Amino acid sequence: MVGTDLLAAYHRRYGAAGLMRRYAAAKQRGFWYRQALLVFWCLAVGILLSPLMGCACLGLGLVGDVIDTLVVRPARCAPVNIKRLRIQSSLSAALHGGLFSLSACLPLLAYASPEGVQGGLWSPVLTICILTSTAVASSLHLPLNVSATVCRLLSIAGVALGFVVLVMPHPNETWTAFGMDLVGVLILCGTLVWLGLKILERQDRNRRSQLKTAQQQQELAAVNARLCEQEKAARQLATVAECANDSVILMGRQGEITWVNDSFTRITGYSSEEAVGSMPGDLLNSVDTCEETLAKLSNGIKTTTPVRVEICNKHKDGHNIWLDTSQVPLVDSTGALETLIAVERDITDAKKYEQELQQARVAAEEGARVKSEYFATMSHEIRTPLNGVIGMAQLLEQSPLNTEQREYADTILNSARSLLHLINDILDLSRLEAQEMELSCEDFDLRRCLENCVRLLGPLAADKGIALRLDLAPDLLAQLHGDDRRLTQILMNIVGNAIKFTDIGEVMVTARTIPSPQGVQVKIAVIDTGIGIPEDKVARIFERFSQADAAISRKFGGTGLGLTIAQNLAHAMGGEISVTSQLRQGSTFEVSVHLQPAVAQPRPAVAPPLPQDLSALRILIAEDNQVNRFLVDKFLKSTNAERRYAFDGAQAIEMAQDFQPDVILMDMSMPEVNGLEATRAIRLLPLKQPYIIALTANAFDEDRTACLQAGMDDFLTKPVNRAELLARISQFYSARLEQQLP
Repeated sequence: MVGTDLLAAYHRRYGAAGLMRRYAAAKQRGFWYRQALLVFWCLAVGILLSPLMGCACLGLGLVGDVIDTLVVRPARCAPVNIKRLRIQSSLSAALHGGLFSLSACLPLLAYASPEGVQGGLWSPVLTICILTSTAVASSLHLPLNVSATVCRLLSIAGVALGFVVLVMPHPNETWTAFGMDLVGVLILCGTLVWLGLKILERQDRNRRSQLKTAQQQQELAAVNARLCEQEKAARQLATVAECANDSVILMGRQGEITWVNDSFTRITGYSSEEAVGSMPGDLLNSVDTCEETLAKLSNGIKTTTPVRVEICNKHKDGHNIWLDTSQVPLVDSTGALETLIAVERDITDAKKYEQELQQARVAAEEGARVKSEYFATMSHEIRTPLNGVIGMAQLLEQSPLNTEQREYADTILNSARSLLHLINDILDLSRLEAQEMELSCEDFDLRRCLENCVRLLGPLAADKGIALRLDLAPDLLAQLHGDDRRLTQILMNIVGNAIKFTDIGEVMVTARTIPSPQGVQVKIAVIDTGIGIPEDKVARIFERFSQADAAISRKFGGTGLGLTIAQNLAHAMGGEISVTSQLRQGSTFEVSVHLQPAVAQPRPAVAPPLPQDLSALRILIAEDNQVNRFLVDKFLKSTNAERRYAFDGAQAIEMAQDFQPDVILMDMSMPEVNGLEATRAIRLLPLKQPYIIALTANAFDEDRTACLQAGMDDFLTKPVNRAELLARISQFYSARLEQQLP
């Protein structure tokens, strides 16, 4: 029986119900033995004294015992009210004790006359022995039912005292004899009290001893259960360690290996016999093992702290293996190292994969760099001849031409501009994919931005005979802070597409602004009545080089890059472009971008008036391409400015000292010394610094930044627009004239 069962048995045995149950059992077990003694005694009384006296004694003793036994009998077979049963048992015990004592005293009562005494019949020995034996036997039940036993003993003592006091053997008895009888009865009562106390004391010691034993057994059972659990856990851990896929090493206080599992052999090649007793470093360290990692492991042992590292070890056959090692020290009660556990996982394949990923990343970065360089080179190489084509077409348009010749010039110029638009789209897409697109944010007027877009595309709509309308919300917040150039690019793409795919009806542009936690949300909707987009093709229109239908590409042209770039630009501005469309009923594109309120009220840009004569300016054209030199010269011919030419960067530096120009038109890509190096050198010369404008086919934002950081004042990309070039020079000239005014 486990300790918990022993303790429960103790409480069942010595609880109120348990004691009452044991008391009832004792009464029933001794019932027939008591009756046998009663019959023997009453039979002797009937033979020696009188049959009637014997029957009377038998009746009194039997009735009291039967009643007392029947009263407590329910305690053995069913749950009862212990408090009520204790009262009932006390009353029945008192009745039993009184009737039995009366039965024992009947012989004395019947022969208490002087004749009986004179006839030799008076003898109290029998009565005293019966009462004494009954009292002693009843005292044995004192620990089981104190109240019932005390009531029985008091009843017996009371009857005995009553006989002593009330019954006189003969009239001549002296008070001395009576006193001696009374003292004897009191001594008997005292003896019974002492006996009862001793019985209770012994029973109490026995109970305490059994309780202590049960508690100890319970503690031992709990300890044993913990030991069993620990043993079970130890067996489980041992099984896990044996069967684990990771290598498990146990080491002693000095770091020597005391046990390894099978995975250690599989990973390192060393058997258990070879490993036990050896130092891990002697077996596993290689020339490629990192000293810093070893120092971390050693420091973990010294400070008894867990350490996790990745370490390069060697296999038994000599090749390197990478292990993810977790070193955990176990300490004793004094804090000293007792056992060292090392769990090692083979990560050689993961390391190889990591190296492959690193190489792939480097290759991808190199590919992105090469791609970027390729696009920059292609941009430069394409823009350079395109600069000549567009420039010459512009000059050709300004010359006297007949109608047919003007149509030819317009066709050349429009084709060249379409090619330039395609190149710009490809460059924008490349920058967006490389996440190199930087927004140039400044204060601008949203209303003017939308109006300019509609005004620029108005002639295209008028040529097709459709209306292009702008509907702005009355509460439109016009003054905003953001990249209006990129927003215009988005709108030009979407509105241009709407006009392209609409033959009948109109294109409407609506705009509204909504305050948001990010600043201001601008919502622009472009609604057309064009050909619409099939439902299954809507999701594809934002894919690069993709259009809703190949027939559309053949009929309307286009590369399929415009919407892709617009979507990416909207994402860069924290927004989105969504579309709803019905075939042959039109489409609605909604642009949502997040901007900020204007920092300051933007001033409207006023183009400076072009001076009629720039003859006071000296302009140096640093350009290695002959066509571009010829084109710029033609652009500047009507200004009457004094012009000189440099064919490379070194010559530009030399002519800057000799010619001392007011304006330098500097190409970035020139042999020997490029435009950036030439600009830096010129800025260091002791002369009146010229206004340097970059004219370059490198159209990336980083190229613009590089030019400005090198010391240039302005930046224009090729193909150069004549009007824009003259406007920049005129701005510089006007600013100089204002500075010279008193």
